[in-house]
Amino acid sequence: MIASLVLALGLVMQSAPTTYVLRDGPGPLALFVRAPVGAWVTYRLSGGPGRTAYWRIAVVSAGKGFEGRAKRWVELSFGIHPKLEAPLAQLKVLVDERGLCRAVLAVGVARPRELSKEGLSRVAHLPWLHALSHLPGAAATVEQGRRALLMTGGGAVTALPLSFFSQGVVVEKVYLSREVPVLGLARLELPGVEVMEADAWGMDAVASLQIPESGVPLLHLRRDSGDDWPLPPFRRRP
Repeated sequence: MIASLVLALGLVMQSAPTTYVLRDGPGPLALFVRAPVGAWVTYRLSGGPGRTAYWRIAVVSAGKGFEGRAKRWVELSFGIHPKLEAPLAQLKVLVDERGLCRAVLAVGVARPRELSKEGLSRVAHLPWLHALSHLPGAAATVEQGRRALLMTGGGAVTALPLSFFSQGVVVEKVYLSREVPVLGLARLELPGVEVMEADAWGMDAVASLQIPESGVPLLHLRRDSGDDWPLPPFRRRP
């Protein structure tokens, strides 16, 4: 659950006891809205030999809605090349702290299409959008370590290690760093399952996915729609 990361980011700014009780916190989109325009980070995901992928988060523009709430256009790219020069899929979302406002999806070489309200709702509930951590249940114990240098694919950073326990077992390790933009996340480990590590980052992001012109059919992401991109059955780990 993203609550673990949100809590962990708060711990970076304070010196409190080294054991905490984790509860559900604010949504992950708040992290995107607070990031500066131009910030980007690419993560390397490794699930074992031959199972490596990359995803990039880039904050490409800002604005305000009718109610004065801050908004960000954020692009998420997924692929198997470190520089994501030919991403397998791209998702461009307009977000505020309450949720998704708009979304544009492109898969492979297909032209980008904006999502309908139905499609937007389905994307908003996909686990991978909220799965920067995978803690089972609504509460866990968090133990904070000492800040130390951590080697990542993008270089050495000073990181704060946090270990998440559920029923006395370490289920997740998170390494936080102010030096890594957008999420402040340098490394995330699911012991025996997979590792997500910051591989590159910067402050010069520009938009790469164009918003479709009016008249382009909307995507509904329905399984019974013949011309829609089918969603795989994403599921949370038990």
